[in-house]
Amino acid sequence: MISLGAYEYNANHSNLLGSGAFAFVYKGRVTNKPDQPVAIKIMKKDQNMPKNKTLLSKEISVLKVTSNGVYLVMEYCNGGDLSEYLQGKVILPCSFLR
Repeated sequence: MISLGAYEYNANHSNLLGSGAFAFVYKGRVTNKPDQPVAIKIMKKDQNMPKNKTLLSKEISVLKVTSNGVYLVMEYCNGGDLSEYLQGKVILPCSFLR
């Protein structure tokens, strides 16, 4: 188990929710509330970091910067990838987005 402030996760295949060009997303949990899942996005620090900072700043809700990388902790929503869900919908009502 990897501890990250008030959160923890296992960096193994069974907890991997997704990955992209710059990051991996793992299912984690609140340390003192093990039944409360979270999604933890991990961006490794590398030569692309300055370019990625602009993209990252648009989605920050909780940010933890360590010597190994940037961690973004979000509410875990079961049911798949948000972009795939949105592609399947023509128009989402405002009441759904709140």
